[in-house]
Amino acid sequence: MNTYRDYVAPLLWVAKELLAYNPFFIYSGREPLLHQTEFVAKALFIKPTRVLLADAIGLGKTVTALRALLTLRRYRDVKRALIAVPSALVEQWVEEARSMGVRLQVIDRESLRQYSRLPELPPGWYVGSMDTLKREEYLEVIRRTKWDAIVVDEAHKLGIPGREPNIRWWGIGDQVIRGSSNAVVLLLSATPHRGKANDYLSRLALLDPTLLEVTNVYGLENVFDRREFYTSTHGVLVFRRTKEDVNRVYERREVFKPCIMASVLIVPNEVESELVKTVAEEIVTKYADEYYRHLINFYNLDIESSKGIVSLLKTVTIKRGLSSPLALVKTFTTMIEKRGRVVELLEKGVPLSLAREVVAEEVARLESELDELLTGDVADHEKELDDKFNEVAGYLSKFLDSSKLSKLSRAVELAKKVLAGEVEDSKLETLKRIIYAVLAGGPEELPEEFKDLPSQKIIIFTEFKDTAYYLYSRLVKWVEETFNDRSAVRVLTSDNKHEVGEIQKWLAEKGRRVLITTDVAGEGLNLQHANVLVNYEITWSPVRLEQRLGRVWRYGQTRVSYVFNLFLACSLEKEVSDNMFAKLYGITVSLGKTELILGDRERGRIFIS
Repeated sequence: MNTYRDYVAPLLWVAKELLAYNPFFIYSGREPLLHQTEFVAKALFIKPTRVLLADAIGLGKTVTALRALLTLRRYRDVKRALIAVPSALVEQWVEEARSMGVRLQVIDRESLRQYSRLPELPPGWYVGSMDTLKREEYLEVIRRTKWDAIVVDEAHKLGIPGREPNIRWWGIGDQVIRGSSNAVVLLLSATPHRGKANDYLSRLALLDPTLLEVTNVYGLENVFDRREFYTSTHGVLVFRRTKEDVNRVYERREVFKPCIMASVLIVPNEVESELVKTVAEEIVTKYADEYYRHLINFYNLDIESSKGIVSLLKTVTIKRGLSSPLALVKTFTTMIEKRGRVVELLEKGVPLSLAREVVAEEVARLESELDELLTGDVADHEKELDDKFNEVAGYLSKFLDSSKLSKLSRAVELAKKVLAGEVEDSKLETLKRIIYAVLAGGPEELPEEFKDLPSQKIIIFTEFKDTAYYLYSRLVKWVEETFNDRSAVRVLTSDNKHEVGEIQKWLAEKGRRVLITTDVAGEGLNLQHANVLVNYEITWSPVRLEQRLGRVWRYGQTRVSYVFNLFLACSLEKEVSDNMFAKLYGITVSLGKTELILGDRERGRIFIS
């Protein structure tokens, strides 16, 4: 009996096969997490492997995708792989792949000259910016290559953000992904659903071509927006795991610290109540129907154009009117001052029928652009929301009647009282109390769950640059008076985005830190050094709320994270929150699960200020 031949050699062979082919052992030298291994293992048994990896922010989708590709390469001979990512993530993917022993070749303008002369790209794994790859000269090279695998990171950037599919969807999605029916396809996104069913379904249609055999891309919602359909995709077409899943189901240990979310309901004072009433009842609600009829009867606009203008006016009024007194004054003053410019087309003698067509097209464009800005991914836009809102406000001023102008003037008058310090800003005072608890250590009777709140670092997000500067001007003075520390407060907007690196270092240093930032400026900023986040006003985009949260509450955060969402106790804020909860419900149905970003209506913490 040969012990080595009969016992040892078989065991060594089994060990070798495990090391070579078991998904658990294919990782980048770091500790493999079980949720990543599970996805890799399941991907092997799905043929064709065309799935959406929708794990929550911070769960390591890049590593998971690379591990999946490495495993699939051993089983299915993946010779050519294309990885399309946002431009800011190209180097990150190159470095992550290098740590796993994989060399990614970057597709850029220099390499395009070489590749354009070839019938197809040589075997290899390629990575490129999706905004580069969507261009026709790059698509021409990519289309004629037979891809074995295609990966798209931040896949929510391919879709229907407005009325039409974007160029990325038509180029990378329709032409490359749908054109490679036998390729492995991995779409990665922590925020694959932006609150619009048809937009989300357009991404699923890239994975499952049978969806577009039933209807076209514009009609997906009418056919497939059903709970039964979404349920059938879970664990087959769509994989979604949250931080709670990792802690409780996979690792059974605290990989991610908890996150506590609180809704802070702010009761407005007498002047603020009048201001809110003026905005809500007099401008938005009371005159909506009357104004709608006025547009049709006086300007002879068609029904759809009139609805679009009323919708735009309502959006601008609510968002700017409730953000801060400075934002209200700037936008409403723009609308008032440009009132003298009535419909230019009619003044220039353009025939009424043609003017109506032009106006209808302009309204549709503005409505679509504003909707995309409000609900889409901030990384797709270089301008702050302020710029687009003021453009829309100037356009809408042409259609305002005298009653609307008087209400706008009254709102501006009230807001100026707050700016002048004649009236207290209740929202700002509430924010100060939160900041004080973080910077000063808070009261001794803080509940146990808030023990990590006095961390001395806090991030304040606002949608508007105007509001960011308003908060900075108030807080820098208050912090200096309260803590004798003028260097503790910084503001980051598109105006000083070049200071991101400096602010990153400042945030990491010891000491009190209060950072006020907009989404555009904060894109890509690592905020893990702070564990307290304030949403000064609630956005209409679940994507933005999740992205903000993910910069603080992620792998490596050593303290409990806290998120405070500020609401005014008024009907308009209730409308915003109801709208957000409706979107979150739709997202939960579609994905099967979500991480709380506003707090739970039944279990959430609500504070009255």
